[in-house]
Amino acid sequence: MTVPDDLSEALELCQESVEKALATVEKGRTSKSFGLLLNRSVRGGLPLVIRDCEEDLNASLDRPEIHAAARRIEQERARIEDILQNRVDHQAVERRADEDFAIVDRALTAFVHEINLVSVDPVVLFDTAYIGPTASSAFVRHSVGGGLRVTLGSTASFTLGYAANLNRAAGEPRGSLFFELKVFDLIR
Repeated sequence: MTVPDDLSEALELCQESVEKALATVEKGRTSKSFGLLLNRSVRGGLPLVIRDCEEDLNASLDRPEIHAAARRIEQERARIEDILQNRVDHQAVERRADEDFAIVDRALTAFVHEINLVSVDPVVLFDTAYIGPTASSAFVRHSVGGGLRVTLGSTASFTLGYAANLNRAAGEPRGSLFFELKVFDLIR
């Protein structure tokens, strides 16, 4: 189609709108989502094709084939809008989406509210032990100590500390280092 020089920019804008609308239709086919075709402000929407081609370009040209094409585009746009707004059971769609996302919602809730990424806690220890075959007071040992517990992701904790022997006998150590690794139930 040949157009006067003063309308060449309008022709380019019309062609660009048509190409983007065709790309939007293809995306809509693959994603089964045609809402962008109805958008009045997004490039690739049918309302902008009508504006750029019919109102801006064809207002001066007054070509009947462009008028006819614009009417067909408007009819299809109205048909798509009718299907999306009136024939889709939005409550059923929302129910289905809620069902589909329920497991994701539970996982995110657990992640945000129940899982600590890292926590550090103090630990106090008091220990009593009977040493040897009889439970006489000479063989009872007491120790007291402290340390730190680091918990990662609410799944594992590491405790490290030192306990001092309060009533040690000759040749016994002053205390002992202790370590604990604890893995929590991963499936709740």
